[in-house]
Amino acid sequence: MARHVKHTHRSLTPEEKQRVAEARRLIAAEAPEIRRKAKEYKHAYEAARATLRDAVKVLKAERERMGLSLADVAERTGIERPNLSRLESEAESNPTVATLIRYADALGKDLFISLVDGSGPQKQ
Repeated sequence: MARHVKHTHRSLTPEEKQRVAEARRLIAAEAPEIRRKAKEYKHAYEAARATLRDAVKVLKAERERMGLSLADVAERTGIERPNLSRLESEAESNPTVATLIRYADALGKDLFISLVDGSGPQKQ
């Protein structure tokens, strides 16, 4: 059984047209600032991801220095070996801080996070 939908169109009132025009004007005026902030936040996000990737590289290097296999770390962390392998090898991995702490604990290490002034988005 086919449905038939009747669409109706009504013209905007002069007041509605004025409100729509004002909204478009405000959006156009704010667009450059919104785009600038979006670029800043994207840069900060990418920098944070790079920092997490660096932490994974350090953990992997330490695991290898200690002569531990992925299976050894999996047993110590409860994280499955294939997941650890992906964490170490995939450029797009996005580990949680909790995962990094578990990994560091398995190596007998502490993971420290420091908050420093940087080049990320600035609050105004």
